Amino acid sequence: GTLGNMAEPLIALLGLAAGNTQVVKAQITGSLIGNSLLGLGLAAFAGGWGKEGQKFKQARAGLLGSLLVLSVIALLVPALFDYTERGVFHVADPSALDEKLSLGVSVVLILVYVANLLYTLVTHRDVFAFTDEEPSDATWPLGRTIAVMVGATALIAVEEELVSGAPESSGQRLGLSRSVDGGS
Repeated sequence: GTLGNMAEPLIALLGLAAGNTQVVKAQITGSLIGNSLLGLGLAAFAGGWGKEGQKFKQARAGLLGSLLVLSVIALLVPALFDYTERGVFHVADPSALDEKLSLGVSVVLILVYVANLLYTLVTHRDVFAFTDEEPSDATWPLGRTIAVMVGATALIAVEEELVSGAPESSGQRLGLSRSVDGGS
């Protein structure tokens, strides 16, 4: 769910604070691809293991399929724009256009994510509710849940601090440039 990916934004914020923008860009892209494609594939594989078939609610499958297509388009649009603008537009600083487009796409994705949460958790809660599951007695109280989330977030922050210098030192040892585009 939503809090299951809390590590990515936390690591991204701490990475940005340390000035590691290239690492943050790669981490976000990897997170999107990993969650969208690898997670989907593993879920389908594990869910179908040893079973004749799987059942999906049409509304949920359609919504998640649309969000998957939107995330792929959101990854492709800035890359395609960057690829085509180099030959079409003759501007002094093409990276400024890239930044504006990437910022616009990220704002749209955040708004779509918030709209998805509102749609599934507020306005159409009954459509997306799990009805065929047995109620579980193994639920945690709210205080314990929040404490575990805060503790896990703190541990992630400590981990990020420990590894924040790793990309630079590893790159120097391997003789790699600081940036993907040749060190600029």
